[in-house]
Amino acid sequence: MKNKITLVLTILGIYANCYVHAQINGKLYGQKEDFIAMAKRPLLVELLEEDPEIIKNLSYTALKKKAIRDSLVQEYKTFIFNYNKMIKSSVEKYWKYNEKVEYKTASEVNKLKESKNNKYVVLSYILQQQSMLTSMINNSFINHLEIPAISYNRIEQPDKKTDYKICMPSSGILKYRLLDYRECDFKFALIEMQSHLKWMIQNNKTVEFQEYAEIIAKENCSKLKNMKLQVETDFLRKNGEQKAEAKEDYGHDLEFVTAGQLDSSYIGNKKGVAVLLRIPFEIMNPTSASGNMGNMNAGGVRDSNQKTQFYKIVVDCESNKILWADVSGGFSLKKAFIVPDEFVKKSDFKNMGQCK
Repeated sequence: MKNKITLVLTILGIYANCYVHAQINGKLYGQKEDFIAMAKRPLLVELLEEDPEIIKNLSYTALKKKAIRDSLVQEYKTFIFNYNKMIKSSVEKYWKYNEKVEYKTASEVNKLKESKNNKYVVLSYILQQQSMLTSMINNSFINHLEIPAISYNRIEQPDKKTDYKICMPSSGILKYRLLDYRECDFKFALIEMQSHLKWMIQNNKTVEFQEYAEIIAKENCSKLKNMKLQVETDFLRKNGEQKAEAKEDYGHDLEFVTAGQLDSSYIGNKKGVAVLLRIPFEIMNPTSASGNMGNMNAGGVRDSNQKTQFYKIVVDCESNKILWADVSGGFSLKKAFIVPDEFVKKSDFKNMGQCK
C-alpha cells in the first residue's frame, strides 16, 4: 500500500461565475467533564464495511462506460480495505488517550447503539455534507463534495451532536481526488485531537479546532524561523516559476518536496523540520451569473463545480506542536465572490516568514 490510500470520487463539472460558502458545522458538543469521562471508557475504533447497495448503485447504468463503473467499484473496495488497515496501525502507534482499544465493524457498532450501550466511546470516519455516493445515485453525476473528518463520540451520543471531531488533512494535492491520505494525515488528526482534548480540559472551555490551532500557533510561531519548512511542490499553483519567489517571500529555510517526502519527514519525527498540511473545512458552491446554483445539463440534472476550501497548518515533525496556522474562513461579502484557491499563496509565505 506504501502508506497511501486514495478514493477517486469526483468527475469534471462545469465552471461557474462565483461561489457561495457552505461552511461545515464545526461545533463540538462535548464539555470538560465529558472529555474526562471519555478517557476512562474503552475505545471502539469503527471499521468501514462494503455496502452492497453502494456497490450496486456505483454500477448504475447512467454511468455510460463500463470501465468507469468498474473503476469506481474497485476504488470503493480498495479504499475501505486500506482505510481499515491504516486506521488500525495509526491508532496503535499514535492514540494514548484511552487505555483499552477494541476494533469493531460499523454494523457491530450500530448493534451496540441499538442496545442502548453506554460503556464505550467510538472513533469513526465521517463525511460531512450530503453523501457523494448518494449524489451520484440521485443525479446520475458525481458532483457533490464532502468534508471528511474523524469523530470521537460517546456511543450513546447522537451522531448529529458529536462530542468531538477533527477534519482530516490531505497531504496529497486534491486534483480530481477527494480522499487522498497518507500516514502523516492520520498522525496529525489523532495526535492533534488528543492535544486539543487535553487543552480543553486544562482550560475548562470547549473551542473548535481552528480556534485552538490559532491559539497554539501564536504561542509557538517564533520557533518556525529556526527550522526547515517543507511544502509539497504541488501546493504551488505554478510550481516551477513560483519556487524562487516563495523562498524570497519566506526568507528562511524552505524546501519543496513530494507528498511522499513530506509524509516521510512527519511520520519519521525528523528533527529540525516542520511540514505544511492542508485541512478541508468548507464547501463552496458555484452560482451562475443569474445567481442560480450551477447549471442544468441536457438530462435535467444540475451540474456543479463545487470547490473545497482549506485552512493551512505548519507542524513540528519532532514535537508535533503547531507552529503556524491560517484558519481564515467563514462567510464574508468579499469572499462570496472569490473563487476558492486550494494552493499556498504568496501571502502565506510572507505571513509565515514574518511569524514572531
